[in-house]
Amino acid sequence: MTVATAPKQARSQAKLDRLLLAGRELFASEGFDGTRIGDVAERAGCSVGAFYSRFADKDSFFLAVQEHFLAEVGTASAELNTRASELGGVELLRAHIAFGVRVVRPNAGLIRAIVQYGVNHPGAWNPLSDLVEARVRGVAEAIERSGLTIGHPDPSTAVAVGTHVIRGTLLHEALVGPGVFPLDDDALVDELTDVFCAYLRVSDSGAAHRT
Repeated sequence: MTVATAPKQARSQAKLDRLLLAGRELFASEGFDGTRIGDVAERAGCSVGAFYSRFADKDSFFLAVQEHFLAEVGTASAELNTRASELGGVELLRAHIAFGVRVVRPNAGLIRAIVQYGVNHPGAWNPLSDLVEARVRGVAEAIERSGLTIGHPDPSTAVAVGTHVIRGTLLHEALVGPGVFPLDDDALVDELTDVFCAYLRVSDSGAAHRT
């Protein structure tokens, strides 16, 4: 889906990049409703007219910001899949969980805005759901290739459910904060890896990643 006109020169591309970055920052801090086009243009160092030469309205701009963010995540996810092919056992699971933590925590504000927009616009395209489903498939395929022994009687269902549990935990933190038990990134990855391994019934859930 393309929501912005294609830039014709490097300067035009740079202006588009500044607009997308400004939008990403403002949507993260102010939400969709609290973000004003004038503020986006000012932060990007361009005019409101320049904004409207590329985007029809704030909704189309928001979708472009989503696309830009999720394209970055998709590229990083593909790179992870390549690197993870060299891992085995619990370290494979930990790598995928660590990836989720690294994506969600620094981008919690933007993810909140994306989720809230989806709630307020139920008929709108929701690229975040597409990404989540792709991640679930990616984890399942990585586990299958790794030959990890899973004791759960229905491994495919367990991987899907376990992945959604991890995703739900991270999404909850993005929406409402870490709650009364805040953990740093490494500690959170450790705990979620143990939870996932315990559910899958992987026997060496703790030994492979704790020091």
